[in-house]
Amino acid sequence: MSNLLNALSKLNKLYEQKKNEINQDQIRKTEEQMKVEQPQQKQTEQQPQQQQQQQQQQQKRKRRMIILRKCAGDIWEDPTLADWPEGDYRLFCGNLGNEVSDEVLANSFRKYPSFARSRVIRDKRTMKTRGYGFVSFLNANDYLKAFKEMNGKYVGNRPVKLSKSSWQQRSLHKKKSDGLVGKFIKPKIRKIKRVNIS
Repeated sequence: MSNLLNALSKLNKLYEQKKNEINQDQIRKTEEQMKVEQPQQKQTEQQPQQQQQQQQQQQKRKRRMIILRKCAGDIWEDPTLADWPEGDYRLFCGNLGNEVSDEVLANSFRKYPSFARSRVIRDKRTMKTRGYGFVSFLNANDYLKAFKEMNGKYVGNRPVKLSKSSWQQRSLHKKKSDGLVGKFIKPKIRKIKRVNIS
């Protein structure tokens, strides 16, 4: 009997030792994994931070970009033009129906590799389309190819009429020598004098 008790106590001690060794091995492995994961987490945390900083810098650049427009004697700032890529080739898309959205217009021109952006112009109050939009390309060859292939094709329920965009005709120069950049420009108001005719 005493031999059995001695054997059981030895087995119990061996069991406890093995259990402690396994626990210590697991603790070491988890510590090593934690050490490996921490630099990875730092790297993964730094990457989104760097991406956020780059996006913020791009947004600041866009905010700094002042695009002044002129038409019928009035001068105004158009912040929506800062969203378009610089040096692009832009098509004017006329005869668009009310069912055409930005996505529909983009899907019809997306087959061209240098397609950059599209926009359907809408009325601010009613949110119906004004019947026209713009499509931007980064490559002149795709611009010409799209112009030849898509002119007269149906986008939505109507055939689209394409022409070269003339958005730059209303733009003022962005040079500081003009004295217009960074200044608020009041629109000119003409006074009408009443004259009595007798």
